[in-house]
Amino acid sequence: MTSKAFSVRREADADFDRVLDYYLVEAGDVVAMRFIAAVREAHRLIAETPQIGSPRLGDQLQTSGLRSLRTHGFPYLVIYLEEAGEVEIWRLLHAQRDLESELDSTDG
Repeated sequence: MTSKAFSVRREADADFDRVLDYYLVEAGDVVAMRFIAAVREAHRLIAETPQIGSPRLGDQLQTSGLRSLRTHGFPYLVIYLEEAGEVEIWRLLHAQRDLESELDSTDG
Protein backbone atom coordinates (compact mmCIF):
# COMPACT_ATOMS: atom_id res chain seq x y z
CA MET A 1 0.00 0.00 0.00
CA THR A 2 1.37 3.40 -0.97
CA SER A 3 1.30 6.11 1.65
CA LYS A 4 0.63 9.74 0.86
CA ALA A 5 3.21 12.27 1.87
CA PHE A 6 2.16 14.32 4.84
CA SER A 7 3.29 17.44 6.57
CA VAL A 8 2.61 18.74 10.05
CA ARG A 9 1.76 22.38 10.69
CA ARG A 10 3.56 24.20 13.47
CA GLU A 11 0.27 24.47 15.39
CA ALA A 12 -0.04 20.67 15.41
CA ASP A 13 3.58 20.35 16.58
CA ALA A 14 2.88 22.82 19.39
CA ASP A 15 -0.30 20.91 20.34
CA PHE A 16 1.68 17.66 20.47
CA ASP A 17 4.43 19.18 22.62
CA ARG A 18 1.89 20.66 25.04
CA VAL A 19 0.02 17.36 25.47
CA LEU A 20 3.23 15.35 25.77
CA ASP A 21 4.50 17.69 28.49
CA TYR A 22 1.20 17.28 30.33
CA TYR A 23 1.41 13.47 30.23
CA LEU A 24 5.07 13.49 31.30
CA VAL A 25 4.27 15.60 34.36
CA GLU A 26 0.86 14.22 35.30
CA ALA A 27 1.05 10.56 34.24
CA GLY A 28 4.71 9.67 33.80
CA ASP A 29 6.99 8.26 31.14
CA VAL A 30 5.03 5.11 30.37
CA VAL A 31 1.81 6.95 29.53
CA ALA A 32 3.74 9.61 27.61
CA MET A 33 5.38 6.91 25.49
CA ARG A 34 1.97 5.34 24.82
CA PHE A 35 0.72 8.75 23.72
CA ILE A 36 3.65 9.17 21.31
CA ALA A 37 2.94 5.71 19.86
CA ALA A 38 -0.77 6.50 19.48
CA VAL A 39 -0.07 9.74 17.57
CA ARG A 40 2.49 8.01 15.33
CA GLU A 41 0.01 5.24 14.59
CA ALA A 42 -2.69 7.78 13.75
CA HIS A 43 -0.28 9.52 11.36
CA ARG A 44 0.57 6.18 9.73
CA LEU A 45 -3.10 5.28 9.27
CA ILE A 46 -3.88 8.70 7.84
CA ALA A 47 -0.97 8.53 5.38
CA GLU A 48 -1.99 5.04 4.22
CA THR A 49 -5.76 5.60 4.12
CA PRO A 50 -6.64 9.29 4.32
CA GLN A 51 -10.38 8.57 4.06
CA ILE A 52 -10.21 6.75 7.41
CA GLY A 53 -10.99 9.95 9.32
CA SER A 54 -14.43 11.40 9.88
CA PRO A 55 -15.44 14.23 7.51
CA ARG A 56 -17.97 15.60 10.04
CA LEU A 57 -15.83 18.52 11.21
CA GLY A 58 -15.01 19.45 7.62
CA ASP A 59 -18.72 19.44 6.82
CA GLN A 60 -19.45 21.67 9.82
CA LEU A 61 -16.72 24.13 8.80
CA GLN A 62 -17.51 23.83 5.10
CA THR A 63 -13.90 22.82 4.42
CA SER A 64 -13.68 20.12 1.81
CA GLY A 65 -11.16 17.41 2.67
CA LEU A 66 -10.92 18.30 6.37
CA ARG A 67 -11.10 15.15 8.51
CA SER A 68 -10.39 13.99 12.05
CA LEU A 69 -9.16 10.72 13.52
CA ARG A 70 -9.17 9.88 17.22
CA THR A 71 -5.93 8.65 18.74
CA HIS A 72 -6.21 5.13 20.14
CA GLY A 73 -6.49 5.17 23.93
CA PHE A 74 -6.40 8.95 24.29
CA PRO A 75 -9.08 11.64 23.96
CA TYR A 76 -7.28 13.54 21.20
CA LEU A 77 -8.19 14.06 17.56
CA VAL A 78 -5.68 14.40 14.76
CA ILE A 79 -7.27 16.98 12.48
CA TYR A 80 -5.98 16.96 8.94
CA LEU A 81 -6.67 18.12 5.42
CA GLU A 82 -6.53 15.60 2.62
CA GLU A 83 -5.56 17.02 -0.74
CA ALA A 84 -4.75 15.31 -4.05
CA GLY A 85 -1.11 14.46 -3.38
CA GLU A 86 -0.65 15.13 0.30
CA VAL A 87 -2.12 15.09 3.76
CA GLU A 88 -1.52 18.10 6.01
CA ILE A 89 -1.87 17.61 9.76
CA TRP A 90 -3.51 20.79 11.06
CA ARG A 91 -4.01 20.25 14.79
CA LEU A 92 -4.02 17.75 17.64
CA LEU A 93 -6.93 18.73 19.90
CA HIS A 94 -8.80 17.23 22.82
CA ALA A 95 -12.08 15.78 21.58
CA GLN A 96 -14.07 17.75 24.19
CA ARG A 97 -12.76 21.14 23.11
CA ASP A 98 -14.71 23.58 20.98
CA LEU A 99 -13.07 22.35 17.79
CA GLU A 100 -14.69 24.91 15.53
CA SER A 101 -13.36 27.81 17.63
CA GLU A 102 -9.91 26.25 17.87
CA LEU A 103 -9.71 25.78 14.12
CA ASP A 104 -11.02 29.29 13.44
CA SER A 105 -7.95 30.57 15.25
CA THR A 106 -5.64 28.41 13.06
CA ASP A 107 -4.18 30.19 10.07
CA GLY A 108 -5.17 28.36 6.96
